[in-house]
Amino acid sequence: MSGSLAESLLDTPSGSRIIALEVERGYRDAKEEELTVAFARYVRCSHCMRKGCPRCDYVGWNVHQAAAKVLVPRGATPGTRVTVEGAGDDLGSGGRPLVVEIVQAGPRADELRAAQADFEGKLETAWGMEKAARGGHRRRRGILASAMVLLLLLVPVGRWLAKPGAGEPCTKGNDCRSGHCIGLRSGPTWEPKTSARLDALTCTDSCTTDLDCPESMRCRGPRPSELEGNRERTTQFVVDMPDGLSCVPRGY
Repeated sequence: MSGSLAESLLDTPSGSRIIALEVERGYRDAKEEELTVAFARYVRCSHCMRKGCPRCDYVGWNVHQAAAKVLVPRGATPGTRVTVEGAGDDLGSGGRPLVVEIVQAGPRADELRAAQADFEGKLETAWGMEKAARGGHRRRRGILASAMVLLLLLVPVGRWLAKPGAGEPCTKGNDCRSGHCIGLRSGPTWEPKTSARLDALTCTDSCTTDLDCPESMRCRGPRPSELEGNRERTTQFVVDMPDGLSCVPRGY
């Protein structure tokens, strides 16, 4: 509560407030009686101890409408003050004393009631301001947390997008988005693969039709002549093709 409006309101020399109790009776012969006074008071949230939780709208304290029973002494006259222990504002270590002054209708009663209304209005304002401030802080933290999660999700996506796609040069499978780098060679398949001329290394990707591939590529599966151990003669072929249909440069 340090530095808050609520703190300045509650920072009184005696630590207590004076509430008016207006009565109409003959004081000299009046008997002792118990009356009730209504007021609003500051109460620290017992659930979170001012850290902020749903029970207090994350403010850490609430404004409670309270009622205190006041035992008016016999023969009490206007100006008599009665202290009700523990009935006042509660900062977490128990309620402060509440001072109730016996008054009759008139200037003093009006003065005390105006002071009470002013205090309670400011207390409500302090609560609303702190709720708005903490709500904004929570929203900013929520946005920051969401941004961090999004960033963590986008980093691997960004790395994947940075890799070459189908038809782009590569040196090994891990270079490609698909994880498949195929070799384009020229020469008969019955010759050792290392003796056939390497035309290029390019990334491929799985496909269903030619429409799934870049314009410079078409969709096909491995030819019989490209399978391991096949000695059929051909001039251009692809090595390291993945199983199934893949995008292959036109002409191969």
